[in-house]
Amino acid sequence: MKFSINSRHIGMALIVLYLIIMTSNSYSAGLLDCKVNDPDNGEFYSGDCKNGLADGVGVARGRDEYEGSFKAGVQHGRGKYIWGENSDWPGDIYEGDWLNGQRTGQGKYTWANGIVFEGTFKKGFKMGFGSEKIPLAEFRKREMNDEDGGIWKGNYYERTGLFWSNKFIGKCDSKSACFDVLLAYKTNEEDEMRKELNQVSSEMQTLIDQTSQAIDQKIMQKEQEEERLSNSKREEERRQRELEAKRHKQICLAQRETCRASCPGGNHVEARRCRSICSDRIKCN
Repeated sequence: MKFSINSRHIGMALIVLYLIIMTSNSYSAGLLDCKVNDPDNGEFYSGDCKNGLADGVGVARGRDEYEGSFKAGVQHGRGKYIWGENSDWPGDIYEGDWLNGQRTGQGKYTWANGIVFEGTFKKGFKMGFGSEKIPLAEFRKREMNDEDGGIWKGNYYERTGLFWSNKFIGKCDSKSACFDVLLAYKTNEEDEMRKELNQVSSEMQTLIDQTSQAIDQKIMQKEQEEERLSNSKREEERRQRELEAKRHKQICLAQRETCRASCPGGNHVEARRCRSICSDRIKCN
């Protein structure tokens, strides 16, 4: 069998080779030069790139995995996020809207324990109208009750209504009804907050009063101690003065006796006169 290669075949081969090389270069650029600003899934990226950042549609993998739209290196648009086995939330899955790297918009979150929420998200929180399905096992585990307007569908408890900061706050099926639920919740929340603030204020006032009393008591104790020390000092000074006066008197008496002893003996006039002079000159009162 004979084969002939003409210029047409060579041209086609070159085109195929060029495409392979370009695809390879594009893949390498995605792997090495295109950054995903998410430490949990930024180890590998394949997809659209702009200015060195993931931008457009792509797949990012690391500890977790994300497939969907990117903008300036973060999840933005529609996408699916799967938490890996080494993640803080292993096995959880979110599929829906993203805004600047956060779950915002309409989406569906499936927890590894079987709970499913489908509805509105804002900055990663269940925030707005939505529906949540809770398996019987989780319902019992959380010691929940079915008094919040939900219904049982087989082995799932389903509640539909308004969620706020991940918390189910009331059943509603229309915007106006949900607005009323939110208004009631906010009013109640403000009342609870006011009660808490009043409680905190009362506790703070009690603490201030107790602190003030403790300070006053310390000051009083210090003043009493200073007064006691002052009285003790005054008493010691008085005692020292008495001892000093007694010592001086003893010295004086001794000097007077010495003077009298130097006088002539006997009871004649000169002797009496000498002793009288000693007594007059040396007073020991």
